[in-house]
Amino acid sequence: MTPIQLLGIIFAIAMIYLTYVYYKKKIFIYYDALIWIYIWVALLFAVSFPYRLDIIIQPLKIIRIMDLFTIGAVFLLFAIAFVVFAKSRYNERRIEAIVKELALAKREWEKGET
Repeated sequence: MTPIQLLGIIFAIAMIYLTYVYYKKKIFIYYDALIWIYIWVALLFAVSFPYRLDIIIQPLKIIRIMDLFTIGAVFLLFAIAFVVFAKSRYNERRIEAIVKELALAKREWEKGET
């Protein structure tokens, strides 16, 4: 086992534990925790048994397994950035609607007072 594999295994186990802690603190809902644990277990498997990934890298004509990890990480980061952006836009629109509703309610309330 190489030092980078050992580091990857320690990282994956730490992230599984952190995901579990966030789920217990109710920061993550069940499906969030399930997705992240799946990702960390897949990383743990891939780092522990990299030769098993030859089935994937041969047809894709990827030379090294590390290249596959890098490509996968970039795809994952783009997907996460997209989801975060979409959630941010959704929350922004919800906040705008709430503020607008509160402003109109305050205006009606002030109108009724005078």
